Amino acid sequence: MPDRTKVSVIIPVYNAEKYLYQCLDSVINQSLRDIEIICIDDYSTDNSLSILCKYADRDKRIRIIKNNQRLKAGESRNKGIGAAVGEYIHFLDADDYLVDGSYEKLYRLAAVNDLDLVIARTHGIDASTVKEVYNPIDNLSYLSPSDFNNVTSFSENPKKFVDISVSPWNALYKRSLITENNIYFNSLMCVNDRSFCVTVTINARRVIFADSYIIYHRDNILSSLVGLRSKYFECHFASYRMIEDLCTNLPSNLKYIILENELHDLFYWFRKFQSEHILEHDTLAQTQDFIHQLDISPFGKTLLRCRWYKQYLKIKNPIVYQHNLSIIERFINTYGDSLQSHKMTAICYRFLVIWDEEGFMTALEKAYRYIFH
Repeated sequence: MPDRTKVSVIIPVYNAEKYLYQCLDSVINQSLRDIEIICIDDYSTDNSLSILCKYADRDKRIRIIKNNQRLKAGESRNKGIGAAVGEYIHFLDADDYLVDGSYEKLYRLAAVNDLDLVIARTHGIDASTVKEVYNPIDNLSYLSPSDFNNVTSFSENPKKFVDISVSPWNALYKRSLITENNIYFNSLMCVNDRSFCVTVTINARRVIFADSYIIYHRDNILSSLVGLRSKYFECHFASYRMIEDLCTNLPSNLKYIILENELHDLFYWFRKFQSEHILEHDTLAQTQDFIHQLDISPFGKTLLRCRWYKQYLKIKNPIVYQHNLSIIERFINTYGDSLQSHKMTAICYRFLVIWDEEGFMTALEKAYRYIFH
């Protein structure tokens, strides 16, 4: 492959025969021709490898790496990184497909601005209905128009990076950024991309949010890594600890933003799987162990503003939490008429927090003082 390769496309493939044709067609038909396509067959048991070989015979830009055992997506992507020679790298899942012309548009933006990272919008597609699914973090809808197409970085504008998808497939990465900083995917069964994305975000000095789309991403595929989250929920805990270590030497404001976002994601998935009754039987106990070991000191007095903290309290001790709620209900019935409803809600939440940290009598005393003094 010539040194002038502009984009290395890295595609981990595992039993993806249903979607692989559309995926590969979307890559080989890109208007940007100076690309290499590195497909890592992760010991598939269906016809995926045969399909890859047929495409490789037709298009010499395609290279196939065959794993001799199942290594999972993270390790497979790492093999792709090791083999890549392109100026930029894109990670594409075998069940997703590219928007026409997306590589040419995003590569031009990256090259002209000497970017370490260009993050693009993503279309969501429901795998069952084939209808488009709107997801604001994939669509970058939380960003304002002025946030697009301007060079920035996480250290300069950390809050801009909070409400975007932590996924490897929504961006082009300068290969030298990855290799020179030894950035690789972890080997967890799932959630193997969050530590990678956080490390890239911390190290990237020139970043642009592109006001254009890069891929169509399929949601609700039960066999995908997302579908494995409930079965291997302990991967969330391992991923958080990795990211916690990455944040050790960061300024406190940046550390807060990263860890708050990671815990928000962790408790979101716990709540989702719990409501759908698909958690493994020992996941609650594992989550409670994680909570009891969790260092919450980075959040200081801002705990009440953390999006995950109420769920944290509820899981930490469900029996006490429900008991607290019944007392709060009596508290509201007694004193609720004397306060506006939004203030009453804030007091009750604060009551729960103080009870958890300082005990029932202290919480009751502080709540009483707040209302009547």
